[in-house]
Amino acid sequence: MKPGADSLGPVLELPVSSADPIGATWVDDRSVAALSTSDGNDTVITYMIGGTSSTPTTTENAEQIVGGSGPDNLRVLTSSGQVQQLRSSGWQNTGFTGTLLATLH
Repeated sequence: MKPGADSLGPVLELPVSSADPIGATWVDDRSVAALSTSDGNDTVITYMIGGTSSTPTTTENAEQIVGGSGPDNLRVLTSSGQVQQLRSSGWQNTGFTGTLLATLH
């Protein structure tokens, strides 16, 4: 397909980890968060497109990740239905439960 109004643009590669992927989401217009698992440890890493990555943060029993409008709005859904939000001390339960996370635009 020729570049133009109907195309998404060039493919960009991200330097993701070798862990098993669970999910990914846009954080904002320049970065993506990836949820992955390795040896029973679930991690979230934010990647700036064409730039650097964040320090991995860990959570447990993660099944899904969704973004919002910035890193403060990332949410993770665990296998027990707990919705978690990243705080300065790590992933913490929000008090909400669910079976699916989604965003509205």
